[in-house]
Amino acid sequence: MGKSRRLALVASTSAVALLLLAGCGTQRAGSAAIAGDERLTEGQVNDQLDELSTLYDEFPDAERLSEAQLTQAAISWWLNGEVMQAFAAENDVQVTSTQMDQVLGPVGEREQISLAAGVAPSQLQSAARAIVTYQAAAQALAADGASEQEVVAQLAAQLEQTANTLGVKVNPRFGSGWVPGLEQQLVPRNPERLSSPADDTEPVPELVPEQ
Repeated sequence: MGKSRRLALVASTSAVALLLLAGCGTQRAGSAAIAGDERLTEGQVNDQLDELSTLYDEFPDAERLSEAQLTQAAISWWLNGEVMQAFAAENDVQVTSTQMDQVLGPVGEREQISLAAGVAPSQLQSAARAIVTYQAAAQALAADGASEQEVVAQLAAQLEQTANTLGVKVNPRFGSGWVPGLEQQLVPRNPERLSSPADDTEPVPELVPEQ
């Protein structure tokens, strides 16, 4: 499988438009995001940013994403992993290590994926699992005769239901509007009401290598 296909998978054919899961409501202290009984702490987000900072130092010529983009990627891909894992359990979607390796490609090239997409090396396996799950679910719907548009709509609705069942929440300090389905952008926080991160929150690049 070529590099241009490794991570694109279904993401290139899906413009998933789900209802916004605004990150309002009660948050456990120190939580960046919550999904069911699991939580991503602010400390864990910072650890991922430290991983990437070290990696950028090793490759000084690589384009460096902003701290806001890296924070968005950490939160969004963690939520993708939690929702896709729950969806896989509900729908008996099996993901193999071979499929994940096909998504990520050769081990020696994975640092470049982390650098380009802003996904910490320790999180690449989780991101790959989420992508394979999404692909498998989309392929199953297509096999039942659904059109591409129907696949996108049906899968969006199913993932929305899974996310709602988990009670997904994002700490509003980091933004709002995360949606399941490999979307990676949080709506920037309201700088008039909330403190850090910085005001210049930017879209997070997709986890797809250049063509």
